[in-house]
Amino acid sequence: MSVNVLNCTVSAWRGDGALCRWCNVNPPRGGERFCSIACVKDYADNHIYVRGKERVFKKAEGPCGCRSLSRWGGYIDEGGNVRKLVSPLPHAICAACGECEEQVFQRGDKLTCNHITPRNGIPLSERDCIHHMDNLEALCWRDHDLLNRLSQRRDLLDKFLAKDA
Repeated sequence: MSVNVLNCTVSAWRGDGALCRWCNVNPPRGGERFCSIACVKDYADNHIYVRGKERVFKKAEGPCGCRSLSRWGGYIDEGGNVRKLVSPLPHAICAACGECEEQVFQRGDKLTCNHITPRNGIPLSERDCIHHMDNLEALCWRDHDLLNRLSQRRDLLDKFLAKDA
């Protein structure tokens, strides 16, 4: 585990071993690292990539302009007729192009979770502050790939310019 909660920008803990490692209050039972399940969940959402990814897609949900029958917003009745649910589930929206997950899916793509500040080799399986919720965004695969290629080209250009200097 590589998270140093003392240096974490979203944790309130300041190093007292008797206090909650997330909110810095006394746990109800002595010897516990966290005071509540809510603190454990907040810690996990901000330091474990898989948990943060789930929350990012939930946060990216919103009203969309698609008029298509959602994979989750409809059903087929006994007669084989497609029926729309009264209140379909909202779709997650790509932060770059603004298309909803249904539109992305219909073009043969999917939504992914992008680190705004690059991971720079930190494995997704490692607990780290790079997985904070404010550093993650939902992107369709096309935009995620484009962003990564642009970032790699920028890195190459920086190296080239540094070599000439």
